[in-house]
Amino acid sequence: MKKVGNFLLTIVPLVVFMVIMSLVQIVALVVYALIKVLQGSVGSDVMGFFLNLSTDINALMAITVVSQVVTFICFVIFYKKVMLKDKEMDPVSDVFDIKSFLSVVFGFFGVEMVVSTCLIFLSSIAPETMEEYANFIESSGLGENTFFSVLAAVVCAPVVEELVFRGVTLNLARRFTKSFIIANIIQAVMFGLAHITSANMVQPLYAFALGLALGFIYKKFNSLYATILAHLSFNLMGTVGVRFIFAEEDPSFTYICVVALVAMAIVAIAAVNIVKSDKCKAREALFLAESAALAPKSNADMTEDTFLEEKEAAEVTESEATEDHEA
Repeated sequence: MKKVGNFLLTIVPLVVFMVIMSLVQIVALVVYALIKVLQGSVGSDVMGFFLNLSTDINALMAITVVSQVVTFICFVIFYKKVMLKDKEMDPVSDVFDIKSFLSVVFGFFGVEMVVSTCLIFLSSIAPETMEEYANFIESSGLGENTFFSVLAAVVCAPVVEELVFRGVTLNLARRFTKSFIIANIIQAVMFGLAHITSANMVQPLYAFALGLALGFIYKKFNSLYATILAHLSFNLMGTVGVRFIFAEEDPSFTYICVVALVAMAIVAIAAVNIVKSDKCKAREALFLAESAALAPKSNADMTEDTFLEEKEAAEVTESEATEDHEA
């Protein structure tokens, strides 16, 4: 029963995330409407006002930013009090060296370009599906590079979603299972479900794949700083960079293939750099030691003393790796 309860707990962050976002958006819409009424901008046609508001992309994205900020505040309080138990997060300098930092940035630039080229190929196979997806992106405001749309997609979404899904959901999943693969799949599924829309399953499917990659990054760096950086890089490339790479409205098949191959090469090089990094190896050792303490225990599992010994050894390894890098 305890195992079932731990599994059900992994669903709670998604539900709370969706509820808070929805409630704040509703309240923000009502407050916005009241302000307009007091200013005399609405008149007697209240229904017409709300219909016009549904097409006001800038206002909708501003409301989205407000809901993201409120959600972040709620979850960061929970994360610090319950997940970290008021302990401080490791400083950024303990998480990255220059090589691993750049590997995350350019690696997820590459991941986004792989996704983009896959979507382009999908559009030739299932044009109706991709047209629905494109219409959703356009109507949601994510297709326009306004101040609030960029703020929502590139800054707020990575911070909030990493806190919810890698910071809370993944760590709750680690309490449910000893297997990182299972825990990673659980949080990636929740991440995908958070992106379900009325359009189709395109976004949830690639969000699931992205969630798996971000879970891998969390394991290697044992820090939300790394996953936020990765997610931010992915969204930045998708929001701004892809427009420059695919500036032509109808790129040739050869050009798309070249972009895809270059992107895959960048991802492969970044992945190798991360896997071989001494700092990442030390950070991953900390992650595995913490996972062993969090996971359900049997008689054969390590004792708390053994966990502390392994964690201390991992911290020594990380310190040595840092000293070697500085030298």
